[in-house]
Amino acid sequence: MNESDYDKPINALDEVRIKPLLQEINKKEIEFNYFVSLDYPRRTSNYNKVIKDNQVLKSELHKFFGSELRCLFFVEKHTGVGAHSGSYHRHILIEEPSLSTREIRTYLLNRDSEGLFEMNMNGGLSEERILKMLEHALRSSKTTCNSRKGVHVTKIKSNLNRVLAYASKQFERFHPSYEVLDPTSSDIDCSHLLRYRQDGLGYETRQDHLPQGTLGALRYAYR
Repeated sequence: MNESDYDKPINALDEVRIKPLLQEINKKEIEFNYFVSLDYPRRTSNYNKVIKDNQVLKSELHKFFGSELRCLFFVEKHTGVGAHSGSYHRHILIEEPSLSTREIRTYLLNRDSEGLFEMNMNGGLSEERILKMLEHALRSSKTTCNSRKGVHVTKIKSNLNRVLAYASKQFERFHPSYEVLDPTSSDIDCSHLLRYRQDGLGYETRQDHLPQGTLGALRYAYR
């Protein structure tokens, strides 16, 4: 997602698609502040592997930033032509992290002494330093590409609707919406997506079932 994409208006279909997401986000009183795009270092075409990687990554983020950190994980396919066409990449929405964990202080002590001084003096860190710390935590994961191209983090300034429309743009395209939004690692109730699918400017009851081969954990995420 490029910086210019934040200012693009969303259309009526986008508004219908993101409405249940916004309702659940507001119900949980979550304010997402960061948008993450993650590429794999090599082609990854196994959906179940991506779901497992999300679970590992979320556990690593909780260890670094604290277990209260809430996220939304989206699984998306590369389109077009090229070496990665048809393989998966990921998008994550992350709320403002807590800065009180031991791991954060260790990171600042070893990598950003000026940031540690700033936090001790002001009780917080600048946006630039938090972005840099998020990128470090994500690049340090066993499930991500350790490069600037593979991990990209941007601040969500104001247009959350536009970000959600972008992250959910592949709902029902290659996978049903309940598989694009990973319910096993996302911190909202995704049951609406399991029961209904978008039909133009409305929703219809699903007649399909979870496909064979999909992780059984998906079934229990909605209970």
